[in-house]
Amino acid sequence: MKTLTPSGQDAGVPQVAVDADGDAVFTWALFDGTSTRIQAQARSAAGTWSAVQDLSDPGQSAYAPQVAVDADGDAVFTWQRSDGTDTRIQARARSATGTLSAVKTLSENGRSANTPEVAVDPGGDAVFAWERVDRQGFVRIQARARSAGAPWSSVQNLSDPGHDAYSPKVGIDRDGDAVFTWVRSDGINQDHWVQARARSAAGALSAVQDLSDPDHNGFPPQVAVDRDGDAVFTWSHWDGANFRVQARARSRSGTLSAVQPLSDNGRNAGEPQVAVYPDGNAVFTWQRPDGPGFVRIQARERSATGTLSTVHNLSDSGQHAFYPQVAVDPGGDAVVTWTLYGLVQASAGP
Repeated sequence: MKTLTPSGQDAGVPQVAVDADGDAVFTWALFDGTSTRIQAQARSAAGTWSAVQDLSDPGQSAYAPQVAVDADGDAVFTWQRSDGTDTRIQARARSATGTLSAVKTLSENGRSANTPEVAVDPGGDAVFAWERVDRQGFVRIQARARSAGAPWSSVQNLSDPGHDAYSPKVGIDRDGDAVFTWVRSDGINQDHWVQARARSAAGALSAVQDLSDPDHNGFPPQVAVDRDGDAVFTWSHWDGANFRVQARARSRSGTLSAVQPLSDNGRNAGEPQVAVYPDGNAVFTWQRPDGPGFVRIQARERSATGTLSTVHNLSDSGQHAFYPQVAVDPGGDAVVTWTLYGLVQASAGP
């Protein structure tokens, strides 16, 4: 075990990304006694650790770090930080050898922006997404891209005007084409549903697509994109009696599959996550009550053609398991991890 942060200082919200060779880059937020800073540290596949590096500037606190890495181990980070008046989205790159770029402020000034996300393609092209309040007071999803050569795109609005949108997520394929998803509120009946939009590497946006039924609430989605640009989404959906985990796929050309329920009916299910293999097969995980007072972690696979496996129980019965995460490797193996009574557990398999 390796302790990354010093004792006596509060640190949290860790994130990690791993390249194809097994080199890992970590990021977290740490209170330095004056403000909260975003920091990073890298570990080679051979087990060599870099020095800890400060990513955000001192003076104003920074939060919500995220990190993604390319095929060579170069990393891109993003976070939110106050400029003294509003919360702004910032980013910074780190080469595999540890060289840091300058800090770049991504969101425009004048209104606060939050909940940044980032995805990076194998060549180092990065796409970012976040929430930001517009001039009419609605929360919009915005995006911005950075090529590996460092030029930045302009800021693009992804969600439609006149409605609030929240909880953006982004995935990217090997060519730098991105797929975004978020939750939209109608602002009238307080219904929420899941939407998606694609962005080509050149910056062209597709039409906004509804993924979940607008007449039934859908809540924070996740997206994973395979190397060819086909995307798989998952979210938690109210069926009128319980929350069910659902999934839907989108081809590179924009064709949507049918919505598929993943969790069994009769009990609530939530906190869904998804990862996708290079061939487009996907694995999902979520948490679901299991008898009085207990919660289990479950998983299910979906082939690229839409065939679902049976539901698998991963955590043991008679326990409280929460907050699953899932990752896959190029060889077709998946790893799921979750929290149990303050401990972290994992399950792996093809």
